[in-house]
Amino acid sequence: MKKFKLSMLTCATMVAISTASFGATGKVNTDTARIRSEASSESSIIDLLSIDDKVEILEEAGDWYKIKSGEKTGYISKSLLDVDGTVEKQETKVEETNTNETVTNEVTENTTEPKATEEAAEAEKEQETTTATEKEESKLKESFVGNLSSEVTIKILPSINSIDIAKIEKNTEITVVEIINDWCHIEAGKFSGWARVKVVEGAITEQNNEEQTATEEETTEEVTETKKGYVNVESVNIRKEKSTSSDILDNLTKNSEVTILAEEGEWYKIKINDSIGYVSKQYISDKKVEEVTSRASDTARQILENKEPEEKADTAETTTKKTSSKSGAEVVAFAKQYLGYDYVSGGASPSTGFDCSGFTSYVYKNFGVSLNRTSSGQKSDGVAVSKSELEQGDILCFSGHVGIYIGNNQFIHASNPSGGVKITSLSDSYYVKNYITARRVLE
Repeated sequence: MKKFKLSMLTCATMVAISTASFGATGKVNTDTARIRSEASSESSIIDLLSIDDKVEILEEAGDWYKIKSGEKTGYISKSLLDVDGTVEKQETKVEETNTNETVTNEVTENTTEPKATEEAAEAEKEQETTTATEKEESKLKESFVGNLSSEVTIKILPSINSIDIAKIEKNTEITVVEIINDWCHIEAGKFSGWARVKVVEGAITEQNNEEQTATEEETTEEVTETKKGYVNVESVNIRKEKSTSSDILDNLTKNSEVTILAEEGEWYKIKINDSIGYVSKQYISDKKVEEVTSRASDTARQILENKEPEEKADTAETTTKKTSSKSGAEVVAFAKQYLGYDYVSGGASPSTGFDCSGFTSYVYKNFGVSLNRTSSGQKSDGVAVSKSELEQGDILCFSGHVGIYIGNNQFIHASNPSGGVKITSLSDSYYVKNYITARRVLE
């Protein structure tokens, strides 16, 4: 403990007097507003407010207001508040006074204070280290991207009592935008909201482990250099993920050239133009498929039968050989045998599954009628029939889709991966909107 005396004669004293007058309140004008510890967007978030929440404005600090909300005091961007009242800036008035008296003070220097300060700083540092360690141990990080293995409900605010926004379904891809305490802000498609960290961790941990194992197993199969490939069926879908139930990104036709980026199990990861996705390996070859025209196939058949080739008009309608005398009812009965069979892109038989044009082609092949293999090609098969004159067995053509009319305003078709081969009403709004024409291919 040290003591010393300080004497001053005729000193000028500067007295700072602060005045402030604040009588303003503010109302949040956005869905979510962050209260920060300092007047900076880089500072830590101490609380969140929702639209129409009211706060008391304490002072103005540049582009920020210092506010009080409940028991918490912090800063919020001016743009996020509608202000009611006047906010006055803090003013400092400096007054100068002179004194001629001699001042003698005995000053005591407390040498224990710096030590206490050092101990406090050390404790604070230790606290920060502990918090950082806890954060590192969390399985969930900001910018994490993964797929949910179970359903998760997200809320508008990180509070158990806040409003539910939506239920994010299993297998949906999510991105973790931000983590505050035990809540994380996630984005999933068109939805964005808050969920408990432990809930999201529980919904991704199992799947991430499976994906990691799968990745390790597939590493040896990856193609180190890209190579070219060609579609070997009439049409095939590019999928977002390695699954026939995944979203369709694009559709390719026969002999479309693709760049093979990697080989992953039974799938190729491919790129065409600006699209990157997955195609089953069975639908990609290393060479183009030789195109065989109807005239070429007829010529080959006639040569084998020792006949002279017949001259034919080179039109799309000649590809349909109307040699069957069967009735539409028989066609419908045959088609119904395959109700419930799987929809498989490029499929054209019961053993592989069917796509829409593969199903119609397979059915009519059993009655001696050859159809174009694609849905767009079947719009030219047979002869046109008006919707009011439909008969059993007529081919119904929609935008990018085909089916077989079975009567009573219904048709059978290979619908999609989730529906497979099924019967649908022609009055269904989607098919009403996308209906194009009908074709009769039976004599």
